[in-house]
Amino acid sequence: VPTPKTLVIKLINSPQTGYSGSTPDLIQRLEAGEAELWIQDAEDSRETSGLESPSSAGLGILGGTSTWSGCGRSFRQSSVLKIHPRTHNGEQLYCCADYGKGFAWSSNVRTHQRAHTGDRPHRCADCTKGFAERSHLRIHQRTHTGERPYHCADCDKGFAESSSLKRHQRTHTGERPYHCADCGKCFAQSSILRRHRRTHTGERPYHCADCGKGFAQSSSLRRHQRTHTGERPYSCADCGKSFAESSNLRTHQHTHSGQPPHRCDVCSKNFSSTNALAKHQRTHSGERPFQCTDCGKSFAESSSLRRHQRAHTGERPYSCAECGKRFGRLANLIRHQVTHTNAPLPLPGPGGLLASSGPDIAPADVDQRVVLSP
Repeated sequence: VPTPKTLVIKLINSPQTGYSGSTPDLIQRLEAGEAELWIQDAEDSRETSGLESPSSAGLGILGGTSTWSGCGRSFRQSSVLKIHPRTHNGEQLYCCADYGKGFAWSSNVRTHQRAHTGDRPHRCADCTKGFAERSHLRIHQRTHTGERPYHCADCDKGFAESSSLKRHQRTHTGERPYHCADCGKCFAQSSILRRHRRTHTGERPYHCADCGKGFAQSSSLRRHQRTHTGERPYSCADCGKSFAESSNLRTHQHTHSGQPPHRCDVCSKNFSSTNALAKHQRTHSGERPFQCTDCGKSFAESSSLRRHQRAHTGERPYSCAECGKRFGRLANLIRHQVTHTNAPLPLPGPGGLLASSGPDIAPADVDQRVVLSP
């Protein structure tokens, strides 16, 4: 039977062999090197002359382990017990030399510093991808093994990460903890809220390297880039026809299946996607969810809000290649270019280029001569 062990604290350069002071002072002395942690046989520690009970210093004996009295947690290694109290008192002894951020554990500061150095010592044996933390490597390896250790109690669906399980569970509970401060709309995921916020701010962080056009979502940029590359990754299994967007493929497939596309319940007009249908339905409901933060004016479409905001900011992103004159709207640029080209002016009206409520997109047969500002 293994001999029970106990923890003994010895002061360095002191006749006293045990220590029974306050816990904060104990930790301070240990860190300063004025005391040492020793593990002895329990019998030897009881026979040591002048020793106070370790429990009086916040330390206790539990079988072959040592216990921290602050929370009752037990440890087999004295080194772990020595620094465990920092998780309670917020003490941060290790600092990042670059930014001064504090950490309770030296291992944490080493992991943090990899964000500065780019060091990724933990490598996947299957694909050699590197990670700064071993825990991130373990999560990644599940993409190779297919392991999904986190299961939903409602539908038993498995997930590789606990965070993915928590997000999924909101589909059962209906919880939407992320609220938009502008319109009050709620979302189940913080990433969806961030994307939604761009409908209010007009932010377009994703820019096309070919033409400079900006987009609120990376997926929208990828779709747009196909107009430059000519890529059509979505093919119809029935006739082989290819499309640049999956929504266009779905609309096309209705010609084979006979199923109706997205149809408005009010006027029976058909649309290629649920988003296009939702935009159209606002013409019936009068809903205007996109509001200008400067004057409070509301719009049914985010693109209309962006055009309006240029009246406040003075932004004129469309430039005439002939004379350099700038415009806030593409339609106004094309109207101006008639003075240089003597081309016939496109007719205004519903669906026409110059319609005030129409999109800022010119027909393919019009020479736009558009120069976007950097």
